[in-house]
Amino acid sequence: MNSNDTEANFIPNGRSVSLGDDSGWLSMAWRAFITNIGGWLLVALIYSSITFATNFLFEESEIPYLDILRYPLYFILIGGYMAICDEHNRTGKIQYTYLFKGFRDHCLPLVLLSLLALVVLFIPIIFTLFYLQSNGQNLIEGILNYIDDGSIVAITLVLFVYYFLTSSLTIYTPALIVCRKMPLLKAIAASANAFFKNIVPIIIAIIIFLVIFSVLLVLTVRLLRYQLTVNEIVYFMLFTTPILFSSYLALFIYSSYRSVFFIKTS
Repeated sequence: MNSNDTEANFIPNGRSVSLGDDSGWLSMAWRAFITNIGGWLLVALIYSSITFATNFLFEESEIPYLDILRYPLYFILIGGYMAICDEHNRTGKIQYTYLFKGFRDHCLPLVLLSLLALVVLFIPIIFTLFYLQSNGQNLIEGILNYIDDGSIVAITLVLFVYYFLTSSLTIYTPALIVCRKMPLLKAIAASANAFFKNIVPIIIAIIIFLVIFSVLLVLTVRLLRYQLTVNEIVYFMLFTTPILFSSYLALFIYSSYRSVFFIKTS
């Protein structure tokens, strides 16, 4: 068992980390990933297969608004992903059944968290609809009247900042609920507290992560283009990108969670 897993080493509201730790999260995730590449890719394949199948079934359904049920499923599976990462950190083993641990032990708080995330997601849309309605316009007319290059950039920037800041409510919450059995509201508060304490390292780490991931994708395409057709490359990327992204991203989030919420001991 990891020596950092004692109650004395756990920091309930997280701690501020140095700027050097952001690259450390990436290296921690990489070290965990390469110890069992096949295992992590299999977990990601199971996760991606479930989400792809769910998306397909909900999109084909004729029941209105049924696709909203996707969000609780995503958060329950993310909680399971964090449980797998936590078990691997403690024992060095990957327990595939832990991907479904959220269904068994933490279903209600993860579902409520997903509903909160859904509300946050639609707040800008609801605000826009009310604003346009108050001005006697429908959505299409409003978009046509206000849209231009400058407004597109401004809206995109505002939405990016909004969703980035509100991600503080959910970035560490599944791990705190599943791995620490923390109550929902307390977990949300702790996640937001830790996020804003470390907002600069988080931004830098995300930028580094996206740059590395983009470079790897470009190199992969260049290596494959001599053997595959353009369509085959597209299908290859559509299939492999979610798998690689989800497996390494989960480890990256878990590594930052460990760094922020636990005191390092020898």
